[in-house]
Amino acid sequence: MNKFHLGSLIKDEVSRQKRNITKFADEISVTRQNIYDIFSRTSTTTDLLARISKTLNHNFFRDLADQFDKDNDSCCDVFDTTPDQNSKAVAQFFCVIPNVLSDLGFDTTIVFVPHEDKDILPDFGLGDFPIFFTIGESLWERYNGNPDKYLSREVYVSADGSQSIDLWGSQGCDRVFCDIKLDYKSYEEWLNIMTFVRDEILTLLK
Repeated sequence: MNKFHLGSLIKDEVSRQKRNITKFADEISVTRQNIYDIFSRTSTTTDLLARISKTLNHNFFRDLADQFDKDNDSCCDVFDTTPDQNSKAVAQFFCVIPNVLSDLGFDTTIVFVPHEDKDILPDFGLGDFPIFFTIGESLWERYNGNPDKYLSREVYVSADGSQSIDLWGSQGCDRVFCDIKLDYKSYEEWLNIMTFVRDEILTLLK
């Protein structure tokens, strides 16, 4: 049994906010009976957890990342892993990326990016830098290669050609951010891409 019981954590937050169960069920598009099922489960899908996080205004993804620091075996099984490949990727991401960030000297804080339209924004970001992660596809792919006219994209490739990173900017604004596809990567793959970001991309971010 997982030491980290996600359902209990959600239940505690619902109770703390004194939420009406029926209304909460409607807000996250499930039945009232399913709410009690969620409370009893140790795992969930990323999509459902995102809806719960947004509705309760509580970042449960950050709770998972924080838990990893305490017990790196406990967060790997909190997402349903079949058949959703994105759920597998996110579960693995939260188990691997805190170690990668720590090894490279980054702050290990991972933030959830709440938004109305999931088709035009990334899903997670880092606490200290404008570095974002988009589940299952790049932001460019999410835009179907046709981004908002006020946004610009430039691709940076590492010297050996093994890594590429999308940098996005906005017209009339000096801010630039980095977007990375969040798919299933090994520890070494995440280490390599984040090393490239640290060594060659950070100086470009404003």
